[in-house]
Formats: sequence, C-alpha cells, structure tokens
Amino acid sequence: MKLLLITQKIDRNDSVLGFMHGWIAALAPRFSRIAVICLEEGNHALPANVAVYSLGKELGRSRYEYLYRFFLYLWRLRRDYDSVFVHMNPEYVVLAGLWWRATGKRVVLWYNHIHGGVFARVAGVLAHRICFVSPFSFFGSRKNATQMPAGIDTDLFTLDAIAPPRTVLSLGRISPVKNLEVLIDAARLLVDRGVWFQLSFYGNPTLTDRAYAECLRERARLLIDRGAVHFHPGVPHGATSALYHAAQIFVNCTNSGSMDKTTLEAMACGVVPLVSNRAYAAMLPPDIAARCMFREGDVAHCAAQFERLLALPDVATQQMRLAVRDVVLQEHSLRLLVERITQLYE
Repeated sequence: MKLLLITQKIDRNDSVLGFMHGWIAALAPRFSRIAVICLEEGNHALPANVAVYSLGKELGRSRYEYLYRFFLYLWRLRRDYDSVFVHMNPEYVVLAGLWWRATGKRVVLWYNHIHGGVFARVAGVLAHRICFVSPFSFFGSRKNATQMPAGIDTDLFTLDAIAPPRTVLSLGRISPVKNLEVLIDAARLLVDRGVWFQLSFYGNPTLTDRAYAECLRERARLLIDRGAVHFHPGVPHGATSALYHAAQIFVNCTNSGSMDKTTLEAMACGVVPLVSNRAYAAMLPPDIAARCMFREGDVAHCAAQFERLLALPDVATQQMRLAVRDVVLQEHSLRLLVERITQLYE
C-alpha cells in the first residue's frame, strides 16, 4: 500500500509540529511508499521509502505558487499512491477530494479543532473517514468520524527520576487560546499567600500573537521580579523531554476542544498534570481527575488545585506519576496510533 500524506511542516526541530517527523517515521514500515506534501520543509531524516515534496513556504513562495505546486505534485505522483492522509488542513481535501474519490483513493482527514468552517464541512463530506482525539472536537459526533490516540512517542517521552520539588512547567505556543493569563493570575494568588514554586513558560508566539505575549509578561512582571516565574523561548521538539523531566507539575489552561499533545507528552514523562480541558475527566482515573482538574477560566479554582498539588507528599506524587504515564501508554501511544491509522486503509 502506498500513501500520500499532506501536512503543514516537516521539521523534526520545530517546537510545535516536530512530532510529525516521528509519526511519519513510525508509519513508514507499514507502507511500501509514503509521499509527503508539506507547506514547509525543514530538517528531517526519514526512512528511504519516504519522499518529501514542499510547496515552498521556506523559500518565500506566494499562495498562488503553493496552489500550482500542489496540483503539479498531485499529477506527477498520481501513480505513486493509492491512499491519502490529510493532517489538520481540510482545504486540501476540498481542492482534491472529488478527484481522489473519482480515481479510487481512500481519503482520511485528521481534524481535531473544536470549530469548523466551510472548508471543514465540505472536507467532512468528501473524506471517507475523519480522525479526532478530543470528544469535544468539531467532528466528534459524525458517523464517519473515529476517535484516535494522540500518538505520543513513549520511547522519546520516558519516565525519569522525580524532579526537584515545586517545579512547574507550561510549554507550547504562546496564544490567547492557551488562556495563560489564568495561570499567571493563579500564580499571583499563591505568591501573595506565601506559597513558593518555580513556574517556567517555554514557547514562542506567532507574529499575530506577539502583543498577547508582551501583555502576559507585563501581567507577570511582579512574579518575574520575585523569581517565581520565568519566560523562555520555545525549544526543538526533541529537547522537550528534558524540560518535562525537570518539572513536577505541568499546567495547561486550554479549554475543552482540541487535545494539546504537550500535556500527554508531560504525562508520559511522569509529570502530574493540572488541566481544565474536560476531556481529561474521562481519561484520568477519578481520584486523579479530582485533584488535577480545575474549572475552565476559574482563577481561584486553578490556584486552589495548584496549591494542593504542590503540597502532595512524595509517595502520592510518585503514585500519580506512574498512573498518568500508564494512561498514555494504554490509550495514546504512537504505537497504538500507527495500528489504528493502518486499519483505516485495510
């Protein structure tokens, strides 16, 4: 079986999309050939049966050139694949879905956003199957949609020695959708009450979110001056495991909807999560969910749960570390994802 895989970026060093490199490497043994069309090509070292074709964003090409190159590749590669996997960009299914169906290509769309516009709605009709992770995603109730594992590389994200006490991490793109102001305000409440911790933010904003990032820094100015909060740039995907290993608690304030992979990567490393996404209520063991979840956007509840996790004895922390890693191993590993994706084409 030969696969055409379409995604935004192939770059194993990218702080947000670097995981796709690992996905493709894991899928490669299951297909005789994988042709990858990406909007942007960066550093990669993929198996010999994988070929990468870029639309040219890294060269500064225009959107018209992207479109031309997309159809050019589809024509040149038309005999080199019999199945299609489109990751998170439904517009490609809109552009080529009718032709793929007419030529007998099985089309699978991966779409995990909570919102869906015109492109998503049309792509949902044209795709044979739709994959999602969060039950709150846009396609969560569609008949042709399948809930999937998140695809966490548990060989990269491993359990390590317990981190220094009261070390807290937030990692990921700096964006309003992450609700990072909730965490900063909760941290301020704790510091004002004399609760000590070290909270580190790692991540970069997009060009459009730079103003938001500056506002966050100003909001956290007193916490930064008092040594409780530290901001750092994003790091390559392969370097994130070291950051997880250096933290006891990982905080994610994103509302219910798409499932941030960073939280599951942290859990695979045995980091105790503090989350507001309601999808974790069904995923985590009930006693852990009661300790590790707070109401969306509720600063006071976030601070209260935060303080309780900081005060946990070492024995309880170690039990939670093992339990949250087991959740990822059993439900969200890359091995399991590869099996499920392969089954969609059988």
